[in-house]
Formats: sequence, C-alpha cells, structure tokens
Amino acid sequence: MNYFQARISIETAYYFKILKNIYQDETTEYVTQAFVIAKAIDEISAINNWEKIISDDSIKIENVNFEEKDLRLRIQITPQLEETIKYYKAYLPQFIGTRSITLGVALKFILKAVILLRKNPELMNTVSQNVDEIFEIYEQKILDYIAPANYERFNQLFTELKNETKNK
Repeated sequence: MNYFQARISIETAYYFKILKNIYQDETTEYVTQAFVIAKAIDEISAINNWEKIISDDSIKIENVNFEEKDLRLRIQITPQLEETIKYYKAYLPQFIGTRSITLGVALKFILKAVILLRKNPELMNTVSQNVDEIFEIYEQKILDYIAPANYERFNQLFTELKNETKNK
C-alpha cells in the first residue's frame, strides 16, 4: 500500500477533527484519518448536486490551533479509495467554477458535505434525486430525438434499463 499525501487547509483539518470525534463516538475502536476519509466518501456517494454543499457557510471554524504536521496528510489508503478521491478532484471543479482543485480542496468538500448532511438530513433530499425522477427527465429528453416509428421499441428498451437498474 502506498502513501496518499496532500496538503490541507486549517478548515479541512477542522472538518477532520469534527468527523473524527463523531465517528469516534459511534464506534469503540480508534478512528484514523484513513477511516474518516473512507466513511465520509461512503456517506456522500448519493450527492448529485454539490452547489448547496459548496456554497454553504454555516459551519463556523472555532479557534483551534493546528500544528504544521496537522496540515500535511500522509496516510495509507487503498488504491480504490485514492482513485475515488481523485475522481472528486476532477468532478467538483464544475460546481466551483474553476478548472481544477487540489486533493486537499476535494477532501475539504467531501468532509464538509458529511458534516452538513449529518446536521441537516433533509439536505440529502434536496441534494440527491430519486432514480425514477432521473429516468423520467431523460426519457422525455430522449423522446424528442426518437422518430415516432421507434417509440414502441424505445419504450421497451428504456423499461428494461429502468428495471435492470432498480434490481442492482
């Protein structure tokens, strides 16, 4: 296992501290930074709309002193977890309005999302969409491009796709 390294901000370190305390209260075992990242990524997997998360500034950073070593992550994580973090690094800039972000910034938004979702579970309802709603939206969009002669075959295929997706 290789080391995952990233520089993080004081804000991100603060989010780590909050989540580590939350996860520590939920389990009897010692919670590592790798555990915090893995659990956080698992909790935010259903988020489709990141604008609300990114623009939210309701979490107030308390006066906490962090040492320089607290602002440098060097942890062992699985290659799959590292790839997931890199995915968010590439995915999140579209919601921020930048071309790219650092790994530390990606982690900041991942951790922030978990804290916000735990404070306000209803936020998940406004952030993620039901699969059926997504299918309805795209079915209408696709039907605009389908010739009337192909509607019946399209409906059969689209119904199969919806059923197979729901069964997974």
